[in-house]
Amino acid sequence: IPIFKTASFSKISFLLICMVVIILSFAPSLYLKNNISDGFVNHPWLINWSPMNLFKHYFDNIDGVLNYKFLNIFYVLALIIHPGFCIITILLIWFTIPNKLITSKWWLFSIIIYLVFLAGIPFQNLRFLLLAFPILLLMLYPGFELGFNHLKNRTGRLLVLLFLFAIQSALSYRAILPFYRYQQEEINISKELNKFPITSIYTFAIDGALKTYDSTHEIISLWSADETKIKTGSLLLYNPIRFNAQFSNKKPGLIYLKLIQQNRLTYIKDLQNGWKLFTIK
Repeated sequence: IPIFKTASFSKISFLLICMVVIILSFAPSLYLKNNISDGFVNHPWLINWSPMNLFKHYFDNIDGVLNYKFLNIFYVLALIIHPGFCIITILLIWFTIPNKLITSKWWLFSIIIYLVFLAGIPFQNLRFLLLAFPILLLMLYPGFELGFNHLKNRTGRLLVLLFLFAIQSALSYRAILPFYRYQQEEINISKELNKFPITSIYTFAIDGALKTYDSTHEIISLWSADETKIKTGSLLLYNPIRFNAQFSNKKPGLIYLKLIQQNRLTYIKDLQNGWKLFTIK
């Protein structure tokens, strides 16, 4: 049920609404930075949130050195322009906004707040945009209905729906495929590691997944490991190809380099997609 019907806003009202949207976008960061001890909010992505990140594409933080193709402010617009989400989003907007058919302006404000907040995080991940996607579709549905009604022929409507469904399915599959492959990589590596006698495994990036898939080993993150107390006889799971550049000056990369320099690593085998398994001497 639309909260705002056909009411028109004055320029002052519009300005006030914009100010509220901006304040609400910045509020989570202000809260987090003033309540560091509040458990889950200690995540660096949230603590390092900044409006300046909207205009950056290069970050050097706990996730290593990250250099993206697009500024964060353009990355969040992928919700609208990325064909993996919806191939006709621009067309739906063209039918919806000029005709004042948005189902609820509150939904529009909530999407803007969420996207601004995402753009302030020093990291990019298209999966974060999925939370706003259902709301966007519901908000633009009247535009779809209006455009669809322009097709008078029933057969034409069916053909258009089938065509859009086929194209969108293919594009969505292509967008989801990298995430699926990464998940399969984690599952396969977890199964391979379970073939080894129970021991401690030092790794990172994949440590959370290994715990999720009920690894029989003690999984120790290189982020939290004490480099002066690395256990002899334990295993090291590392991906030099994927991480050497990104984490060369971060704790995981430094520990890996130090173990090599101390000649403490004995190569065991290659695992999927560049992962290597070592015994720590």
